[in-house]
Amino acid sequence: MMVRMTSRKEQEELVVIVKVYDLILWSCNHTGKFPRNHRFVLGERIERNLYDLLETLIRAKDRRIIYCRNYWGMAR
Repeated sequence: MMVRMTSRKEQEELVVIVKVYDLILWSCNHTGKFPRNHRFVLGERIERNLYDLLETLIRAKDRRIIYCRNYWGMAR
Protein backbone atom coordinates (compact mmCIF):
# COMPACT_ATOMS: atom_id res chain seq x y z
CA MET A 1 0.00 0.00 0.00
CA MET A 2 1.40 3.36 -1.04
CA VAL A 3 0.79 6.43 1.11
CA ARG A 4 0.71 9.69 -0.80
CA MET A 5 2.36 12.58 0.96
CA THR A 6 0.73 15.95 0.33
CA SER A 7 2.58 19.20 0.43
CA ARG A 8 1.54 22.07 2.65
CA LYS A 9 0.31 23.99 -0.42
CA GLU A 10 -2.02 21.14 -1.47
CA GLN A 11 -3.47 20.95 2.05
CA GLU A 12 -4.17 24.71 2.01
CA GLU A 13 -6.01 24.39 -1.29
CA LEU A 14 -8.20 21.67 0.12
CA VAL A 15 -9.43 24.08 2.77
CA VAL A 16 -11.25 26.16 0.15
CA ILE A 17 -12.94 23.05 -1.21
CA VAL A 18 -14.05 22.01 2.29
CA LYS A 19 -15.34 25.53 3.03
CA VAL A 20 -17.38 25.66 -0.19
CA TYR A 21 -18.82 22.22 0.61
CA ASP A 22 -19.76 23.46 4.10
CA LEU A 23 -21.37 26.51 2.50
CA ILE A 24 -23.42 24.23 0.23
CA LEU A 25 -24.67 22.25 3.24
CA TRP A 26 -25.49 25.46 5.09
CA SER A 27 -27.30 26.97 2.10
CA CYS A 28 -29.36 23.81 1.53
CA ASN A 29 -30.70 24.10 5.07
CA HIS A 30 -31.47 27.79 4.70
CA THR A 31 -32.91 27.94 1.18
CA GLY A 32 -35.55 25.46 2.31
CA LYS A 33 -36.82 28.16 4.66
CA PHE A 34 -37.29 30.76 1.88
CA PRO A 35 -40.85 31.83 1.15
CA ARG A 36 -42.49 29.41 -1.29
CA ASN A 37 -42.50 31.86 -4.20
CA HIS A 38 -38.70 32.34 -3.90
CA ARG A 39 -37.64 28.89 -2.74
CA PHE A 40 -37.75 27.08 -6.07
CA VAL A 41 -36.29 29.82 -8.29
CA LEU A 42 -33.83 31.66 -6.08
CA GLY A 43 -32.94 28.72 -3.84
CA GLU A 44 -32.28 26.39 -6.76
CA ARG A 45 -30.17 29.03 -8.52
CA ILE A 46 -28.03 29.62 -5.41
CA GLU A 47 -27.45 25.91 -4.88
CA ARG A 48 -26.68 25.26 -8.56
CA ASN A 49 -24.10 28.05 -8.62
CA LEU A 50 -22.47 26.76 -5.44
CA TYR A 51 -22.21 23.25 -6.91
CA ASP A 52 -20.69 24.78 -10.07
CA LEU A 53 -18.15 26.61 -7.91
CA LEU A 54 -17.25 23.40 -6.08
CA GLU A 55 -16.83 21.54 -9.37
CA THR A 56 -14.62 24.32 -10.75
CA LEU A 57 -12.39 24.27 -7.67
CA ILE A 58 -11.97 20.51 -7.85
CA ARG A 59 -11.12 20.64 -11.55
CA ALA A 60 -8.63 23.46 -10.99
CA LYS A 61 -6.92 21.49 -8.23
CA ASP A 62 -6.69 18.39 -10.44
CA ARG A 63 -5.31 20.39 -13.36
CA ARG A 64 -2.71 22.01 -11.13
CA ILE A 65 -1.48 18.62 -9.92
CA ILE A 66 -1.30 17.28 -13.48
CA TYR A 67 0.52 20.42 -14.65
CA CYS A 68 3.08 20.20 -11.83
CA ARG A 69 3.72 16.53 -12.54
CA ASN A 70 4.21 17.21 -16.24
CA TYR A 71 6.41 20.23 -15.56
CA TRP A 72 8.67 18.33 -13.17
CA GLY A 73 8.58 15.15 -15.23
CA MET A 74 6.94 13.01 -12.57
CA ALA A 75 4.75 10.07 -13.51
CA ARG A 76 1.60 9.16 -11.65
